[in-house]
Amino acid sequence: MNRAGEPLAVEVLTPLLAVWGPSRPREWSEARTDYYRLWRLLDAISDRFRGRVTVYIVDPVSLQGLFKITRHRIRRFPTFLIGGREKYTGWDLEELAQRIEARLARTVS
Repeated sequence: MNRAGEPLAVEVLTPLLAVWGPSRPREWSEARTDYYRLWRLLDAISDRFRGRVTVYIVDPVSLQGLFKITRHRIRRFPTFLIGGREKYTGWDLEELAQRIEARLARTVS
């Protein structure tokens, strides 16, 4: 738990409905594959840290997303902001889970 018994916030910055890549339009099948992969990852995190973590999805083209991209110098997606401070970019569930566990351990002690 975070401060005052609140769950740890994990923010995920990832394009939501954009089918545009960095320099070209993305095919819908390519975007759909990434969405499915992300949802599986988020389901696994939700199951593993049930009640201890709250996941927020932030669209990078929103005002909040642009602020976070600038502040944390985010260049690739998906990027996870763990507790508002630690940044992890990638798809590795075990690496992400280890970082969340470490943050939860620091918060509790």
